[in-house]
Amino acid sequence: KEQAQKYLDIANVMIVFIDREGKIELINQKGAEILGCSQSELVGKDWFELFVPDETRLERKERYRLIMEGKMLLMEDEENVIKIRSGEKRVISWHSTLVKDDEGKTIGLLASGMDVTREKKLREELEREKNHFKELFENNLAGVYVSDLEGNLLDCNQSLADIFGYDTPEEMKKYNTEKFYFSPKDRKAFLEKLKREGRLSSFEYILKKKDGTPLWVIENVMLKDGRLHGTLIDVTRMKEFEEELIEMNEAKDKFFSIVSHDIRSPFMALLGYTQLLESEVDTADRKELKFYVESLSQTANNIFNFIEELLQWARAMSGRIEIQKRKLVL
Repeated sequence: KEQAQKYLDIANVMIVFIDREGKIELINQKGAEILGCSQSELVGKDWFELFVPDETRLERKERYRLIMEGKMLLMEDEENVIKIRSGEKRVISWHSTLVKDDEGKTIGLLASGMDVTREKKLREELEREKNHFKELFENNLAGVYVSDLEGNLLDCNQSLADIFGYDTPEEMKKYNTEKFYFSPKDRKAFLEKLKREGRLSSFEYILKKKDGTPLWVIENVMLKDGRLHGTLIDVTRMKEFEEELIEMNEAKDKFFSIVSHDIRSPFMALLGYTQLLESEVDTADRKELKFYVESLSQTANNIFNFIEELLQWARAMSGRIEIQKRKLVL
């Protein structure tokens, strides 16, 4: 059991085993760090009383009881809020599985949890940004312009100049709008679509600022009497948030997929052998004890190798692996 604890402590996510009564039987070092406690003071404590917020404790405790009794299905993947020792609330993304004894009776819950509080804040910030851009657009603070089909910029406001990085509208009007595209083909495709439809609403595409950096915009534009009347807003920052969220979700999904398929079987075997050894240590002969110890050692090595590979993957994802190029003679 101590050996199992040692290997679980290497994992960079919370891993906790909670019995039928809601008490913590096992928790790794990362879990203790997230909760703001030491491992020794957590074992035997009531999970729901200590770490579930007051406003949801009764409902979640009752749901857990029904799951333990087989009267409600377990949601293997879910996201909820916990309250750590300091009183601060954290959002945890859980992957859970029921643990059963040899007779098929549920004896507890094994769960791995990733702290996604920062991701949650990013989502909220993204939503605030969207609302901010919406307010700017509705109050006509977006970039406004009029141009002809040849690309001559006939008029624009200061907001448009600011968005593209120009000092004044007069400076910006010196250039053909083709300058604001990365390729003439992009402008041609935009004009063809506009001519077909006559009006584009919430059209999202990429342009180019004065300094050459990419500029993502959302535009409403209408073609009338051979002229383009458009308003657009800069959503580059919002796109960056979206890309970061996508990367975080991909990393999380990949991790939980690995944990779900690779750690459950060896961990259950380790628990099984530990329980057998604990129950038969006084009656088993040396041959049986040797078998149990060898099985424990093999299973522990399998878990250790898996966690090593997991940490290697984590280092690769964070860019901490140094690539050394060497010439090979084949």
